[in-house]
Amino acid sequence: MWRRNALFHDMDDRRYGPLRRLYGLLRKPNETMEDIAASPDCIGPILIMAFYVATFSSYAYCVHRKFYITGPYAQILKNELAITLALSVILAALLFPIRWILKSLVVWKVCDKGSSWDFKRALSITGYAYIADLVASLTTALMIATLAPTFHVDTSDLTEALRLLKEEYSAEIRVLERYGLAFRFGASVWKSYLGALGVYHGTEGRCPKPLGFAVFLALSLITVLMTAAGRLI
Repeated sequence: MWRRNALFHDMDDRRYGPLRRLYGLLRKPNETMEDIAASPDCIGPILIMAFYVATFSSYAYCVHRKFYITGPYAQILKNELAITLALSVILAALLFPIRWILKSLVVWKVCDKGSSWDFKRALSITGYAYIADLVASLTTALMIATLAPTFHVDTSDLTEALRLLKEEYSAEIRVLERYGLAFRFGASVWKSYLGALGVYHGTEGRCPKPLGFAVFLALSLITVLMTAAGRLI
């Protein structure tokens, strides 16, 4: 149960609305996470999810704009690229709430430490911590829009097009992938810090911050490593 303690807010003692909480996570993360733990909500995390999908859609659009396709099969290739990117956006939108719920379940159980805190608090804290992923996604989209080269693909000579992609563009692609991976790792550390603050306040200090940080970081790194492994295959 959520116990009254002089060091923690009373149950449902909310000071900030969802939008102010999003802003507060950037300026006063400890105070904001304390407020979220005292009066959890799902509106903020849902807003983060919506912004994330919108940002990911912008990222997909930027990728699509980076391909200059010519030749007899240009329209077919353009359509296939557009469909692939659209499916990736849909997949991201579907996987986000699944990841959120599964990670919240792990955080709820592992970080309990005898506090008997409820799942709603774990869900809200985990969801608000995703603001780090939102910022990383926005940064990646801006990086692709400004730094990624334009890929010229001539469908009348696919062998030459593949050679260009492999020999002339691969180095630039690898650099962008490294930057993207660095952004994601940085977001994982930031998200783990926010999560650690959240579970500390959510369990009224029963779960120490280092444990909360380790749990969130482990969950985040699993996703990062799976993404990196997929690109190496």
